[in-house]
Amino acid sequence: CRYQCVIQGRVFKCLGSIFGPFPNMVSIPALLLFVYVQMRDVEAAQAFYEKAFGFTPGILVNGPDGKPGHGESHYQDQRVMYGRPCGTDPDRVAPAISETPSAIGMFFYVEDVDAAYQRALEAGCEAQMDPANMFWGDRIGTVIDPDGYNWTLATNVADFDPANLPH
Repeated sequence: CRYQCVIQGRVFKCLGSIFGPFPNMVSIPALLLFVYVQMRDVEAAQAFYEKAFGFTPGILVNGPDGKPGHGESHYQDQRVMYGRPCGTDPDRVAPAISETPSAIGMFFYVEDVDAAYQRALEAGCEAQMDPANMFWGDRIGTVIDPDGYNWTLATNVADFDPANLPH
């Protein structure tokens, strides 16, 4: 790899260098743990996440068949990466394809959980849990996206109080 990124004094290979340099490539943030999920249609997923959650579209990289095989979206300083079954992961598929509920879920903070939840439903998510206040101080609501992944939206509405722990 000829392309490298320097993060906090450490040198890393750029993720984009696998496919070549991209002029609009977003540099890797200091957080080096990303969500990577399989989708049925990478381009449709990127458009959906923009509409449903307000994510900013990132790169789309075509696979050998000319269709997008990898995509990225950004939420504040976080990155979500997604692909479709191909190459090294032909057997990993979205829950909507396998018809098996996802064993993982995404959890992210938003400014207004009620508005974000409604936006996600209007974009095509399925309601899993209506927004409600939790004992730890967050108000959360959970939706399922068209590919079958759980997304919990949260807004902190109160400080944690151990007295509110369930008994």
